[in-house]
Amino acid sequence: MEDVNNYDRDNKKIKRRLLSNQSLFSRILNQTYLRKLIFNHVSSIHKQLNIKVVRLSSLFLPIQYIQYGLNDLFFKHIDLLWSLMFASSNGVYRNDHADKLTRIMSTAIHYNNHQVLEYLLNRIKNEMDEFKSTPITIYFDYAKESTNEKIHCLGLKIFKLLSDDNILIESDILIHRMAKTAIIVIGDVDVIRNWFKRYNLSDLKNLFTMYPTTKAKGIPTLFDLINKKTDIELIELYNVVKIVNKKMDKRSRMEIILQALVQDRIKVIMHIINDGKAKKWKRPLDALLFSPYSSKKTQDYERMRALKFYGIKFCWKYDYVDQEGLTHKINNGTDIDYLRYITSPQVSTPADFKVHVSRWNFAKSLESGCQEAVSFILDCVQKDSTIRIDCIATVFFNPIFCSRHYIDLLSAHVINSGSYHPSNLVQSTLLQAPKGKEYAELDYLLKSKFAQKCHIDFAGSVGFIIDKYGGDNDLLERLVAHAEGFPKKCGFPFESVERYTEQDYPGRDQFISIVEKALAQSPFLKSEFKQRDRIDEPILYVPKHNIERVLIPSLLKKIINQYCRFSLQAIDNSSMRLCRHMFQFIYGAPIKFDSINPYDRVTILCLMVGAGYYRFAKEFILHLNMAIIAMGNKMEQSIDILIQLSLHLIKKPSQQQALEDSDINMPIDQQVDYQELADQILNLIPVEYQPDILYHAKDLTDLQLIPLWERFYLDSNLEGWLDHHSSHPMFLKYDQTFFNHLERLYRLYQEYGKDQKMDPPPLVITYFKIWNQCLDKYYYTLNDESNTIVRRYTQQEYDDFIDLATSTGFIPLKLIK
Repeated sequence: MEDVNNYDRDNKKIKRRLLSNQSLFSRILNQTYLRKLIFNHVSSIHKQLNIKVVRLSSLFLPIQYIQYGLNDLFFKHIDLLWSLMFASSNGVYRNDHADKLTRIMSTAIHYNNHQVLEYLLNRIKNEMDEFKSTPITIYFDYAKESTNEKIHCLGLKIFKLLSDDNILIESDILIHRMAKTAIIVIGDVDVIRNWFKRYNLSDLKNLFTMYPTTKAKGIPTLFDLINKKTDIELIELYNVVKIVNKKMDKRSRMEIILQALVQDRIKVIMHIINDGKAKKWKRPLDALLFSPYSSKKTQDYERMRALKFYGIKFCWKYDYVDQEGLTHKINNGTDIDYLRYITSPQVSTPADFKVHVSRWNFAKSLESGCQEAVSFILDCVQKDSTIRIDCIATVFFNPIFCSRHYIDLLSAHVINSGSYHPSNLVQSTLLQAPKGKEYAELDYLLKSKFAQKCHIDFAGSVGFIIDKYGGDNDLLERLVAHAEGFPKKCGFPFESVERYTEQDYPGRDQFISIVEKALAQSPFLKSEFKQRDRIDEPILYVPKHNIERVLIPSLLKKIINQYCRFSLQAIDNSSMRLCRHMFQFIYGAPIKFDSINPYDRVTILCLMVGAGYYRFAKEFILHLNMAIIAMGNKMEQSIDILIQLSLHLIKKPSQQQALEDSDINMPIDQQVDYQELADQILNLIPVEYQPDILYHAKDLTDLQLIPLWERFYLDSNLEGWLDHHSSHPMFLKYDQTFFNHLERLYRLYQEYGKDQKMDPPPLVITYFKIWNQCLDKYYYTLNDESNTIVRRYTQQEYDDFIDLATSTGFIPLKLIK
């Protein structure tokens, strides 16, 4: 009895604690500032883990519910959707209406939503009960896969549903995906034979190919197939596929061999390489791999060696699942036993010995801190001076290898590859230095031949010294001196620049000052543009896009300013050549404008405006005009950029006032007439396209819009622009703001004397986010048409729209309510 009372007491305490925690959590979330901090942190975690977060409010079409597995939302109004979709047959499915379900079916199949697919097929079967002999036709509109030859497997339940005898698939891509699924996911030779026979298939490619990024999760792969089959079963399956498909393509053979190597299926490999013309695959596979007298360790080493050989031979284009980590230690440069094996006289000739040593992942050995592997390689190089090793690609040096002993060895035996990979060499050197010896150790490093060969992350090194040593001026001056002597070896990785120039970073001003000082001493003077090659200039390295970019002092402060994101985006998406042209123009260096095409000139202008170089932008405009824009091969894209630049400047006065009311640094050029510059840019657009700015001006206030309206409304054609939606720029969002702007334009047309009726926005898929608003305004609401310039949709237009909309699962809100 006492135990029961204690349990009740404890249970009540737990409940009170839970209620208290819930109340506390609610109070926290009710605090705007704390809520923002929490969800920003959650968002950053999602970005780091590469998790795509989709807001429910961003989903407008029921097929999007299918895509993200929100089946309850899709089924919520399925009966109403069905009645609208098949209204001509009293809400009952008939096979001649199969095309109406194409988009919904395709989405369910492509995203492996078997619950939705099963529901649809069962409902169709029930409604076609009197036509049992008529097969259910399945169309599939994800044909984009045929262009890139990526044929993904389907889920097991999707396959079973579609392999029903009463299903007829009318899509080559879907049939191909089903064939691949029969092989990889099902793995039954009878199922494979039946599927190929049923659709008379042959000569299909990529039947065993796996892809590193697949949208469907939880679908078995080639690894799973090999894992669950015996050698005899795998050989039988291979033979069956070869026979029914009438051939086995090179990629399929190669991927089976690679995966079988990883999973130690030697008999399967032997069968494939001895199969007809495939004997050529036997060459790189040593006899020790197949010998019954070889030890298990020797066979494992030979499997590893074969995997590395094929990887190099085929440039690592084939993917395999190494779940047991067979090559993990090799890839991170720590498998010293394997290194000794492949360089031993028993399995390696003198020529092979040199190849194995020079190809060893020395950079990873330096990063992981494997002293045995590093010492072994350096000993080999000391014994044979003809062997060349390259660790210049090393990004992270373990502090162990930044001592004077290793610096001397690396200086003597490492070649200069010339590749751009800024490293943490300075940071690691300071980390291993005894306390009080930091100056001496850094001096020893920077004077070494190795430091003169190796690229260093200058920006990261400056930030590290500011953080760990309080911005020690003597250490920083040593770095600046090194940058002056070896500017082409100093890199400025974008992530380092961004990290140490955040507004709330305490050492921001010192960081910018030191980097500017280093760059100011570099050979980037206008008189040296012709004499100097790009390789002699410091670089801003952006690994994501693998582009090297010149960075000058005056630009540094601007690209990291929070009000210059436009510039940052433009720089990330343009080539190094365009940035260089911009800098040349700013510094007065001669430019051959005839060699710069119109679209690139517009992009350079975009860079200047985004970075705040308004005065230079006005001068640069003199090298652009309507004729130049009109004759460009990317005229539409150029016009879109120019329109956005004009709108950016028209909104600028209000933004300028906001800046003046804050503590944020101002842009570079403040003394400029934004409206005048906006007009100059707008005048670059061919006359017939200038009125298009009215349709893009949804973010302008009425006060900002009216001058544009009065200038262009007589030449505008809103109806024609809405009809030609395929030519609209990708960045244009058709949201509530866009609809409100359309309403504003219609109202202005009426106020300025237009008496001819105008068509409402066409009900096409492009405008699906404003379908409900359009219907409410121009179909369902029975307003007096004499009070509006916009006519209502006709019954035929509405019926055609319902056919289109229901194919996506869309139901107008008016009908749901």
